[in-house]
Amino acid sequence: MPKTWTVRLNAGLISGAPFPARVSIPLSQGNMRPGSFTVEGQDGRSTPAQSRVLTSWPCGEPRWVQLDFQAHTQGDHTVRAGGSATEPLHHPVCLVEEGDAKTVRVGRLQVRLSTAGIEEVVWQDQQVADGSAVSFVVQTEAGQVYRLQPASVWAVELAGPNRVQIVWHCAHENEAGEPLLTARVRMEFLAGIEGFSLGYQFFHTLPGIDYLHLKSVAAEFSLPPLAQNSGRGVVLQRGYSNLTIKRVVRTTSTIDIALDQTGVHPHVKDATDLGDTFEYPHFLSGHNLNVGSIVALENKEATVVCAMRDFENQRPKSLSISPGRIKFGIWPEDVGVLKLIQGRSCRQIFDFVFSETRPNSLDRALASRLNEQVTPVMAWLDKKDSAEAGESWDQQRVFDEDAPGAAFFSKFLKQGTSRWHTVAEMFNYGDCPGIGYNMTYAALVPLPPHEQPKPTLRFSDDMNTHELFHNPQELPNVWSNIIGVGQGVLAGHLIAARRSEAPNQASYGDDTETDT
Repeated sequence: MPKTWTVRLNAGLISGAPFPARVSIPLSQGNMRPGSFTVEGQDGRSTPAQSRVLTSWPCGEPRWVQLDFQAHTQGDHTVRAGGSATEPLHHPVCLVEEGDAKTVRVGRLQVRLSTAGIEEVVWQDQQVADGSAVSFVVQTEAGQVYRLQPASVWAVELAGPNRVQIVWHCAHENEAGEPLLTARVRMEFLAGIEGFSLGYQFFHTLPGIDYLHLKSVAAEFSLPPLAQNSGRGVVLQRGYSNLTIKRVVRTTSTIDIALDQTGVHPHVKDATDLGDTFEYPHFLSGHNLNVGSIVALENKEATVVCAMRDFENQRPKSLSISPGRIKFGIWPEDVGVLKLIQGRSCRQIFDFVFSETRPNSLDRALASRLNEQVTPVMAWLDKKDSAEAGESWDQQRVFDEDAPGAAFFSKFLKQGTSRWHTVAEMFNYGDCPGIGYNMTYAALVPLPPHEQPKPTLRFSDDMNTHELFHNPQELPNVWSNIIGVGQGVLAGHLIAARRSEAPNQASYGDDTETDT
């Protein structure tokens, strides 16, 4: 077993230092189990790493070990088995178990937890949320309401100074105690970030029921103290005035944000909700409605930034913000009924970062998407050190730009994979029957012919028909996951001509053939 491994960090959107990082390293069979790890940066500073075994060799020895550590710089880092750290952790995570409750502390943030979830959130010795802080509610098509109940099982999955992770297993029940969905809630705390992530994943596991018809799934976060002492909701307007500059909006009223098939970005229905009274020329009409997906609550003493991961890639969604309150429509009520297939689940992750109130700092964070996620920077294992993984990892066999003749291929691959749009929806990433074949089309489940809406073409920035907003019934059926929809329309006409000339040939893009 090598005593060191080289890993590379690219901090990306992480701002400031130190910041949390994560990497997995392989251990060869037949070597002693390392008791601890340290990670050293290019500046010579080393910090302790928290480890957990991911997989083991048949003999029981660890094969892959995941490390959580704190980094101060980007670039190459050296992982050592054993050794002593020269730098203490900045804001380490502390877990204290108090009878049936648990308290997690990170810097100035303290969160008290129980089987019911969050019992209290304290920031700088001031309570900002109580036991009503989090609410997940499901409503059926028939109007029945099912609320998330306290956990039947909850446990600490990971506990250490770099990372604490706690999970709850719950169920949605109505007032009569009848279950509908099961759910898993997971909270994660990372050293150096005064905040937490809250993951919510629901499951349809009711036996003998192929579909559940759901009207809405909602998550509401209530922090009433932040509505006091000049409390405001904060939203980023993406394009304001003739210059279409970013503008941070602070409001004491409610702002309702939609993410649907009427626009690419999250948007409001009326610009006056953003306090925007600018008179726009007709060619800029609508640009001022677009807003960011990261929002915040603030008063004179505290600020919390809230972001739902992959918000814009899981349409439809909605978001409502007012002083002391944020509500997400995981499945918004006004987009139609969700037919939830048995066995299907979907996870949503919400990130919360607390700080003292500094308007300029908050404005920069909303405008540049900095520090909105409680997530580590992922590090890459050096190719030469991946050989210890054996057949469980292929990195040592992957071309890189330094390999003979591979530079052009690597450049082409990067350009090619960044050129095409992928489907951005909450469900149906090619995992249900009848979605159609073209991944540049929206993956909407086809409606029966008598329910087909009248096609309304929507266009992307390059003025091709937009691949997010058209299902296979609205455009010609063409098998293609690389060409744009605009090109697909032309190809559809050519294929239609072929069909008229050779009707006995195999069809293209129907429900039984997959032509490439």
